[in-house]
Parts: sequence; C-alpha cells; structure tokens
Amino acid sequence: MSETATNLVWSESQSTRGARLVMLAIARIADENGKATATLEQISKLTRLSARSISKCLVELAALGELGRQRGGGNANPNSYSILLGQVPERASAPAVEVPSSVPEALEAGTSFPEDASQKGTSVPASENVLPSKSEVSSSRARGGNTPYGSITTTQKQAGLLGREDGKKNPVSGSVEVPEGAKELVSAITSAGMIVGWRLDESEWARVTALADRWGPERLVELVTRRWNVDRPPQSARYLLRIWDDLPSSGPSTSSTENVVPLRRQPGGWAPFQNTAKPSAYQNGF
Repeated sequence: MSETATNLVWSESQSTRGARLVMLAIARIADENGKATATLEQISKLTRLSARSISKCLVELAALGELGRQRGGGNANPNSYSILLGQVPERASAPAVEVPSSVPEALEAGTSFPEDASQKGTSVPASENVLPSKSEVSSSRARGGNTPYGSITTTQKQAGLLGREDGKKNPVSGSVEVPEGAKELVSAITSAGMIVGWRLDESEWARVTALADRWGPERLVELVTRRWNVDRPPQSARYLLRIWDDLPSSGPSTSSTENVVPLRRQPGGWAPFQNTAKPSAYQNGF
C-alpha cells in the first residue's frame, strides 16, 4: 500500500464519487512512484463497483488528466495504471538576461551613463516575474466554466486550503493523526473497502474512540456495511458518526448470560417418572 499515492489523491485529486473511489483503490495498490497493475476484478473487490462502472470511472479520470492507463490482455497481463497527480507541466521560462562576467573598463574608470527615464523606479528582479507566490491562485483553477463537479471553484476556498497546507509540517503528504484507540476501527473500515476521509477534530475523535471501546470494531463495521451506498459513497467519516448515533446510549452487556433464565430445581433432588399403571422396566425411569 502506497501511503504517498493515497495522500496525494486526497489532497490534489478533483475526482468525485465513483471515480474518486477507483482512484483511491488504485493508489492503495500502487508503489511509491504511483505505478499499479491490477485487473478490473481486483478493483471491483476494493470498490464494490461493477466492471462497467469502473470502466466509466477510468475514462473520467483519464479526461481529468489524473490517471494514465495501459491496456493489458487478460489475467496474465492485467492493465497498468500511472497516477499523474503532482506532475506540474513546465512553465514557459522567461528570456535569459545576459549578465556580464566582468565589469567594463568604462565603469572601472568611473564613467557615468545616463539612465533611461522610463526605467527609473521600475527595476524588478527577474525572479519575481517568473515564479508565482504561494498565495496566488492560478487562473485556470479560478474560473468555474469547465471545472468538474465537486471541485472547488472559488478563490476564497482555494486560498483557505493553501493556508492550511502551509501550516503543516509536510503539506504534500497530508497524513491524518489517528488516536491509538481508533486505529483498529479505522483499519477495519478501510480493509472492508469503505474508504472515507478521517479529518476529524478532537471531539469527534473522542466519540470514535469511545464507540470503538464500547461496541468493538466488528459491530461498528457491520452497522456501516448495512447502510453503505455503493453508488453514492460518503466522502467523510462524519457520515459514519451519524450512523453510529442510532446505537443505544448504553453499551452491550458485559456478561453474555444475563438474559439466560436458569431452570429451577425441584425440591428433594431428581425424581424419575414412575408409571404406576404399567410397572415395567422399559416405561419407568423417564
């Protein structure tokens, strides 16, 4: 499992719904370079989507420019996929400015040259015109004309995301710190093929940890599986908290025999059945 590819999909992919689920499944089996080899059956087991739906999602991801695919031939030679996120096309470089390696003799002698009036006060380093600042949002993402459904279209939201990423120690990975008491539950839900985002605050993580301790991962995963919609999978774990809110406030009983009623013993010990009408060895003693 490539954690780098998975985090890259969460942070930079513009895919939604089924296409995002397919993208996360491929990232799960990809290597550190974003390369993966899998059949449609393997992706179907991870996403619980049909082969036809997966094919449509692959076409959508290719149109977004996020996934490259090389067709194979059967189970012996499955398809090869390449995650193209993070590969920024090279910008057109500014024309190179020749810098003299040595000072001209006229300058060494102290000769002054008149400065053009149009260039006074407008001297700007060449690097400022070439490299954009971090807070600048590209014009291609700012416009909302051909933006895919579900992606961010406003510059205000994009600037907020950039600000949050700058505050992290590692903005590219975007990893989530999972509390120790919730790691088993998160791993069980992910292994079941139900992939959601786990960016929760402290109070929400406290609820998840308390539920995992009270009910156990198996019971919580079973409840989510019953209400999981494959066609419209949720994007955040907050949807799972709404499902778990249906559980009773009191946890399961600690003893498994509390609802078992013991049989009452007859006073005087065990008394065998006696048929007084037909006293035979076969009919008596039952």
